[in-house]
Amino acid sequence: MPASCRSARTLSSSALSPSVTRDGSRISPVATNVFMAASPGHGVSWPIAMLTCGLEVRLKSIGERSPALWRAYDVAVSSQAVRRQAPSPEDLTPKGRATRTRIVELAASYVHAHGIASSTIEELRAAANASPSQLTHYFGDRRELVTAVINELIESTIDAQEPLLSNLTSFDAFEHWCEYQVGVQLRNACVGGCPVGSLVGQVAEVDDEWRQLVGEGFERWREPIVVGIRVMQERGLISRTAGAEKLATSALAALEGGAVLSQATRSVTPLADALEMFMALLRSYATSGAVS
Repeated sequence: MPASCRSARTLSSSALSPSVTRDGSRISPVATNVFMAASPGHGVSWPIAMLTCGLEVRLKSIGERSPALWRAYDVAVSSQAVRRQAPSPEDLTPKGRATRTRIVELAASYVHAHGIASSTIEELRAAANASPSQLTHYFGDRRELVTAVINELIESTIDAQEPLLSNLTSFDAFEHWCEYQVGVQLRNACVGGCPVGSLVGQVAEVDDEWRQLVGEGFERWREPIVVGIRVMQERGLISRTAGAEKLATSALAALEGGAVLSQATRSVTPLADALEMFMALLRSYATSGAVS
């Protein structure tokens, strides 16, 4: 037996006896490798030893005895030192898809409240009430989980506006949509801002892939606004000289800019004022026969 294997067996039967982790779950072999590699004095041979011997150990009271190992695990995953191909949602069983969806939704709520940079893999795991092995199975690494979280924040923000968003075909409909946006900030006491807009400052200058993802999300959000304005033009409510795409961009700009100012001031007034000015702009293109 290789010396590294003998050492691994010795350690696993003593200092690292098979006990429960902080959450009582079993740590995957890959995660264990990272823990051991990060542990002082064990050297670079530990990942090889753990893989070669096929050992599956559980670190005893990790959170209490050695929080540094958890931090090392997070750093390793964040830097993509631990990479594996996670199954796509389409390849999962119904139960697996439900579990993955639950993890993403809970992690998204945590990220919206605390930000991407401040959300470690362990904090996301705890927020999602998931085991380390579940995270590595469904997402592979922290980056893949955060990507799923960004998509979730975009999708949930857009979906929450239905059916208003898909029926912006009159001035009254736009008024109701604006009232909805102000209502959201009122319910949240202007804390957190827009879930999509708040992502821009976090990713735009640090990760181009995530920046593009958020940009595409805004485009998906803008598209039904464009469609609604064009329907109003076809119905003779708005002049055909009005630029539908420019007006839609103005709507989102008023919403996002107003949301930022409302978040800073903890008052819905900036958002309400910005959306009121957008409505004034929209109505300035009304035809003589337009009623609503």
